[in-house]
Amino acid sequence: FIYCGLVNSSKFTNVDRAGATFGTVQLFPGLGLSIGRLDFALGGIIVPHTHPRASELVYVEEGSVHAAIITSDSRLYARVITKGEVM
Repeated sequence: FIYCGLVNSSKFTNVDRAGATFGTVQLFPGLGLSIGRLDFALGGIIVPHTHPRASELVYVEEGSVHAAIITSDSRLYARVITKGEVM
């Protein structure tokens, strides 16, 4: 149940100014969970997307981010979350 693959920040050179590192079920063999780390430069963005039949939790380690979640019944929850907050 230990995975150290998220210790280092993501490297990115894309126009989105964001990078992702993932711990999949194969790499993190704990209860069928996958985990991920997203790193953003100032002005970075992750394109809106969905995760059918999945859950997502957003935690801000540093700074702030405008985050939004669309539920399976199409309800939008959006706000700016800051260091230590979870959405």
